[in-house]
Formats: sequence, structure tokens, C-alpha cells
Amino acid sequence: RRIPGGAISLTGAGAAPVAPAGRNVFALIAPGLFVFLWATGFIGAKYGLPYAEPLTFLALRFVFVVIGMLLFCLAVRAPWPKRAMDWVHIAIAGVFLHAVYLGGVFISISLGVEAGTSALIVAIQPLLVALLAAPVLGERVTWRQWIGLCLGIAGVTLVVYRKLELGIVTLPPDGSGALQSFPVWQDPLAFMVANDHPLASSKQLTLQQLAQYPAILPSMATFTRRIVESLFQGYDLKIDVPISTNYLETIKMMASIGLGWTVLPATMLGSDVTQLHVRGLQPEKNKLTRTLGVVHHPAHSLSNAAKAIIQLLRQQ
Repeated sequence: RRIPGGAISLTGAGAAPVAPAGRNVFALIAPGLFVFLWATGFIGAKYGLPYAEPLTFLALRFVFVVIGMLLFCLAVRAPWPKRAMDWVHIAIAGVFLHAVYLGGVFISISLGVEAGTSALIVAIQPLLVALLAAPVLGERVTWRQWIGLCLGIAGVTLVVYRKLELGIVTLPPDGSGALQSFPVWQDPLAFMVANDHPLASSKQLTLQQLAQYPAILPSMATFTRRIVESLFQGYDLKIDVPISTNYLETIKMMASIGLGWTVLPATMLGSDVTQLHVRGLQPEKNKLTRTLGVVHHPAHSLSNAAKAIIQLLRQQ
């Protein structure tokens, strides 16, 4: 129909509504923006977790996201849920998404799992959802969606699979395990504490004295922690470890400000910490050292780069 001025209106009964241009642009960039923001979460976890406990870091991250999303929703005048059950559904999804899913990812990375490996594991999540959609929800996954899921998993695999073939780690003290390994060098460990800590003025200490003070050590999932624990257990002593992280530089920083004593590689001794000398240890029985070496799966073929690294390390 015509409107004043001679223009033609397309809003008649038979015409489809035309979305604003700005909304069309946002619909085009939204998927890519979502993928970018979601992927950077693993990067933030890798570089933020050395300085905070995983769930504390996740809670702070969530607070800032809530503030940002609240301002965004107010700016675009997004509609809010009107029914109580809608809020319940959102809360349940939030618990699974942030507490269970992201909580597990952050804790695993804090315990030493590579961010890329975590990304590969969680990339299976959409595939599991697609497999359960039909029997649980009665929803049908289209062939285009299956192609998209497979391409996504293939992309993550291409990025991280080479990181799974070789590792330079602390070898288990008993030499057990299904992985093929060989030692590269011995890494002596040392007791250390802040310069102004009460233990710093003692010329020689016993393990009994150390056990009376809190310690800062890696998690029990590490062989370094097991070496220290077995040393104290040999004397029927228990260590008080209120703070634990697998980032050695973070452990040293916390020890240097007096939060507790620790055991770290002797190469990390510096002017900000004092080495503690423990008497009564038998050098042959109580070896305070860890063995660093290379591990790889014997059934997996190695790339040329991995083979070159192994050959170079064997020549040292």
C-alpha cells in the first residue's frame, strides 16, 4: 500500500517482517564471537591459575561475567524470564555449566593437565549431547549438525594431538607405569623457608620440628609431593598442608612471604628464601631428589620432531 509521499510500505498482511540491519549483523558475528570468547577461557585458566585456587579464580571470573552480562542485557533491553520455573531451569543449567563443567576443567588444569588436553576432552561434550538428544529428549540431530560437531572435534584434535605424544615430567619413584620412559637428569630437592620465618634461624632441624609448621607443597597427584610425604611417613609424621598448587614459582613466592615451609628443586634457591638443613636423614635411604625424564606411549608413533628431541636428550 502507499503512504503519504508516494513511498510503498511492505508491512502488509502478506509481507514478511524485515529485521533491522543492526540485528542482522549481530546474528552473523554472534557465532564467531561466541567461539572466540569460549575458547579464550582455557587461555585465561592457564595463565590465571598459578596465582589463585581454581574455584576462587572461577568464582571471581563468574562475578565479572555477571556484571558484564547484566550491563549488556540492560543496554539491549533483553527480556527477563517471567515464570519461576524458567529461573529454576536457568539455575540448574548454571550449576552444571559453571560448577560441574568449568569447575572440573579449572581443577584439572590446576593439577597439571594441559589446557589443550582439557579442551580436547571437553570437546566430546557436544558429541555426547547429540547422542543423548534422541533417546532422552526426543530431538533429532540433523546431518548438518553432525557435520558441524565432527568438524569441531577434528579441529581441536589437530591443534592439540601433538602435545599428547611426548612429555618431560617427574618420573615415578618406583618406575612403574604403562608409559615408556627414560631418565634425563636428577633434580635435587631442598627444604626452604622465608628469611624471616621462625625456622630460618635454626642451624639444623628435625622432621619433627618441621611437622609442627604448615607447609606449601604440590598436590598429591604429583610424584614430588609423594616423595616428601613418604619421607615424613617413614618417621610416622604427618604434614599440615593448608595450601597446595602445582606451580613451583607460585609455591616459592608464597613460601618467601612466610606462609609456610616448602620443598622445591635446589636450583630455585635464592636471596628471598633460606635453605633448611634437616639432621638425621640417611643419604642412601632418604634421598631428597626427583628424577626428571621423558615419557611417551609405546604404541603411538612419534613425529620426527619428537624423535629428534629424544635423541638430543639421550646424548646429554
